[in-house]
Amino acid sequence: MVFPVEVRSGKSGTLKSLRLFLDEHPDTPFGIRFSMNELSWYDRILSIPLYMAEHWRRFAEMIIESEYKVPYG
Repeated sequence: MVFPVEVRSGKSGTLKSLRLFLDEHPDTPFGIRFSMNELSWYDRILSIPLYMAEHWRRFAEMIIESEYKVPYG
C-alpha cells in the first residue's frame, strides 16, 4: 500500500498539496504528514510528530484496521 507523504519543518502549513492529492485519488485511504504538530487523525490525514516518525507504520496499521476494518499486511 502506498501513502502520500508531506513533511513540514514547523507547525504551520495548509496541506494544500496533500489534500489535493487525496481529493484527486479517492481510492487512497489517507495521507501522512510529518511535522512538529501533535499526533492526530483528522479528515483522512494522519499527522505524526517528527520525533515519532519511525513509528509511522504502526500508526498506519492501527488506522487501517480500525477505520477500514481490514487487517494490514
